[in-house]
Amino acid sequence: MKYNGVLNIYKEKGYTSNDVVCILRKILGMKKIGHGGTLDPDVTGVLPLLLGQGTKLSEVILNKDKEYIGEMIFGQETTTKDASGEIINQSAHRPKKKEVEEFFQKISSTTIEQIPPMYSAVKVKGKKLYEYARKGEEIQRKTRRVQIGDMELIRQYKNRVVFRVQCSKGTYIRTLVDDIGKELGSYAYLSHLIRTKTAGLSIEESISLKQVSTIKNIEDWIHPMDEFLQDLEALEMDGEKAKILCQGGFLPFDGKVGNYRLYHQDQFIGILETRDRERRYLKMKKRLL
Repeated sequence: MKYNGVLNIYKEKGYTSNDVVCILRKILGMKKIGHGGTLDPDVTGVLPLLLGQGTKLSEVILNKDKEYIGEMIFGQETTTKDASGEIINQSAHRPKKKEVEEFFQKISSTTIEQIPPMYSAVKVKGKKLYEYARKGEEIQRKTRRVQIGDMELIRQYKNRVVFRVQCSKGTYIRTLVDDIGKELGSYAYLSHLIRTKTAGLSIEESISLKQVSTIKNIEDWIHPMDEFLQDLEALEMDGEKAKILCQGGFLPFDGKVGNYRLYHQDQFIGILETRDRERRYLKMKKRLL
């Protein structure tokens, strides 16, 4: 049986995102499967798996905000900015709880600039940064702007801080932790990380790969594609108009500029977009049925 939609998978430690895709292909017996956001092998939590036509939602899912719960350790800097790297710097300074809370409040709801870590999959001149890093090469990287929605201190004990952070796509939590350590007069690295939310999917509602192989009605766990497009206005059309759009035609339109969800008899068909020539018209942007 072939499925279309998004499955909320709990990725366990030790698996790459591509490992999960390959395993799920075998379990479900279908090839057209992708994922909606890479997680490092040591990171656990929510990993959206895109099934069938759901793979066309990759860009939509990736652009959604994320939420993480992590643990940072003050006093040491590592090569990878997480627990997998070698210690390269140390500091005896341990920021107090009040200092940490105030800094978290300061960067909440702000836009910050980050430099991607050398141990990352960002490509420069056709090669991933970690390929250069493993050879001991340091490559110049461009800064990127990311948004921190909210950052909250959950618990602080000795040199460890457990935190929750909401952020935009492309945010490197390892880099964020490294920067926080230095801003507070010490060093810090990311010791543990869980993605708790992304694209409206929560860890509480996720299922493991083992569960996927044992659930009888897996279709009941698959989220419909239009669930991730609720920010777009819905347009219901009759069969003739829907057919014209599905066949690549266009229809005159006097509504506002933007994208729309197309339905016929309450069945979701795809995403429409407006275009302008002598007058405004609607055209299929992405057919998902």
